[in-house]
Amino acid sequence: KPRVVLSAADTDVIKTYVREGFGIGIIASLAYSATSDSDLQIRDLSRLFPWEVTRIAYNRDKYLRRYEQRFIELMQHMVADDGVFLPEVPGLRRG
Repeated sequence: KPRVVLSAADTDVIKTYVREGFGIGIIASLAYSATSDSDLQIRDLSRLFPWEVTRIAYNRDKYLRRYEQRFIELMQHMVADDGVFLPEVPGLRRG
């Protein structure tokens, strides 16, 4: 079983951890640059992680402006049109 000691959501932070010798990191393939990351060794893990995860984050304690609500709604519809289930967003007004 893997022993996770450090975790980060930012790929630049993960790559820095690896460069500093803290272990290995798992990042999305789009986050790797053959030019600027040539010092890092990469392996294809698409068998284990066949999807890229993207999330919309917002502060649940703050009011969402109408344009922010609309953006989230548009993303939900786009993902739904691709046949992917996207759960309701708590606090998002409808109508």
